[in-house]
Amino acid sequence: MEQDYFDEILCPSITDTGQKCDKALQRHYKFCFDCGCKVNPTWFLKQTSVPQVDTCTGTDEEGNVCGWQLDSSMKFCFNCGARSKLYACCLLVYITMVYLFCFYVCMLKCLQSLVDDNVCNDLHTFPRQIS
Repeated sequence: MEQDYFDEILCPSITDTGQKCDKALQRHYKFCFDCGCKVNPTWFLKQTSVPQVDTCTGTDEEGNVCGWQLDSSMKFCFNCGARSKLYACCLLVYITMVYLFCFYVCMLKCLQSLVDDNVCNDLHTFPRQIS
């Protein structure tokens, strides 16, 4: 199966000022003419589904911004070794969801124990006075 490519894309690299470069790159370029990032040939690949991607903001050996594309399955950049912020974000969302689910289950158990102990059978007397 032959893959389809875009002839031109916008540079996804982060510049020295922290902004996205967004200069037009052609498929035969090896480096961006504006920010100087190394062009990844996979950036031009047309995909049937759009994965979650992020641009690496780590630095290479010369101190330049890396700019390689990272997907949500990558823990670290394969070019400079920087930790992937997208992976950390996905992991944080997952942990939060698990925490909220556990909290929900605990609250249900707590409410069920109140009902089982007949604490809530007379709601018109609630809250009770302490003698």
